[in-house]
Amino acid sequence: MGMQKIGKNLLKPEALVCDAAPAIKNGFTKVFGNSFYQIMCWSHMKRKVENRVCHVDDTNIAKELLEDIEILQLCNSSSLFELAITLFMKKWKYKNKEKNQSVLDFLQYFDDEWLQSNPGWYEGVRLYTPSTNNALEAINRTIKDDGTFRERHVLSRFLTTASDIVRNWSIDRDPSSTNLKQFATEPTITLQLWTFSYQWAKSNKNIVCIPSGSKKIYYIPARDLQSLTQTDLDRYKQQKFTTFNQFQKSFDIWCLEMENNSHWKTSKCNCPAFLKNYICKHVAGMSIRLKYYKPPAAAKTVPIGEKRKRGRPAKAKPALLVQ
Repeated sequence: MGMQKIGKNLLKPEALVCDAAPAIKNGFTKVFGNSFYQIMCWSHMKRKVENRVCHVDDTNIAKELLEDIEILQLCNSSSLFELAITLFMKKWKYKNKEKNQSVLDFLQYFDDEWLQSNPGWYEGVRLYTPSTNNALEAINRTIKDDGTFRERHVLSRFLTTASDIVRNWSIDRDPSSTNLKQFATEPTITLQLWTFSYQWAKSNKNIVCIPSGSKKIYYIPARDLQSLTQTDLDRYKQQKFTTFNQFQKSFDIWCLEMENNSHWKTSKCNCPAFLKNYICKHVAGMSIRLKYYKPPAAAKTVPIGEKRKRGRPAKAKPALLVQ
């Protein structure tokens, strides 16, 4: 209603990030219609699963179940997720030959609650959309602490308070404001990430490059692996896994779609860090390798293989040393 009054286009959100409360989805549907992606908050989902998996009477099995679910969450497409959950259920039904009832109960709970009712908790539901609603929860706290002061208002008073909150937020984000709170339009690369990226760029990993139009696709060995076998690479490209272990092994390879020089920050990687932060050491590190960007000098001060200490770099040398 407010957008119509000021002659602006109506909001048409394409995704809803929330917990499993039906009231949130129903309210969102009534206002914005049905054409949206429902993303289940990963933090809420994981807490619920942790509370339930502890009922499995074997702690080692419970730990492995949780680790497998964490890997499922990293699926970067719907097709991969559908295949992975099939292999997950197949693995655990075969592994549970002794018919451990606590495992059967958990698998039934997991299937009913997180595969049938609320399946949108994996990263690939909609890329570049948060997988948790932690930021929304933080805004909710701001409203309670600074707006309503945690009081229950009558509707008329709440509408006045809500109007004041929106007005103050608009003033804070006004481009002419002195202390502007600016919307980020591209990911921020911290000094720590530049350090990791520089060290990664100087590593001796054997990376496979395949040209694809205006961009190039790089297949990168993950973690401490230095090279890729052709068999693993072919299976990764085809994504024709027949066991859950093969699916797990696919996380030994990261796929980086690198844009050209001036647009390298819009490159995409399927590693967990990129899926959650929209930037990673592979994107920044490849920009260093290809000489698209020169990292800050401070990123080169940490010896290869060591981690940067917390806090900003010291500007002064230790006492008794000539500076």
